[in-house]
Amino acid sequence: MVRDLMNDRIVVHKKDGTISGVLMAVVSRNLIVTDHNGILIEPDDLVVRKASNGSEETYQVIDPGWHEAFGGIPAGYQMKVRNLAINEAKAAMSSIHININGSNNRFLQNSVDNSVNIHSPTEELIGIYQQLHDAVTALPLKGEEAEDAEDALVAIEQQIHNPKPNKKIIQSMLGLLPHAADVLTLGSALLAAVPSAY
Repeated sequence: MVRDLMNDRIVVHKKDGTISGVLMAVVSRNLIVTDHNGILIEPDDLVVRKASNGSEETYQVIDPGWHEAFGGIPAGYQMKVRNLAINEAKAAMSSIHININGSNNRFLQNSVDNSVNIHSPTEELIGIYQQLHDAVTALPLKGEEAEDAEDALVAIEQQIHNPKPNKKIIQSMLGLLPHAADVLTLGSALLAAVPSAY
């Protein structure tokens, strides 16, 4: 059976930064065969073979060689590849693009992070706060209840403009606001929009 011959462990590095899990394969000089079909392998993807002695070899895919199942042979890849020299492999790995999103996110590889995070509230956060403010001020509040609500709104606004907004403070200030349905909904949305690192 073909799978019984697959003793090599490989990992596929795609150009978009996606990395597969460990796949079992048969690796030879110019050909890699695997019946794993859960990942799309394309030309110029990199395949890293991890040997049991700790060494690694990097191959560049020239032709993925996808084939459908036939008879007793499962679907899989018969990749035509080129074995890269160490310096070529390093250059190829460094050209992989890694896409990340979110507030203050970054990706570090073999480097120290000396950057400084500067938080500025997103339009989404400001928009939710403004809706919350409008919902609270539209309520028929009087006396001490109105003063408490105004103080809480001021404290929340200060936090969303703080370089490191404190979710606990925002949450406690939200607890001082009237328990109207739209205020509670907007308060939950505001908390969810605050960067989780804080």
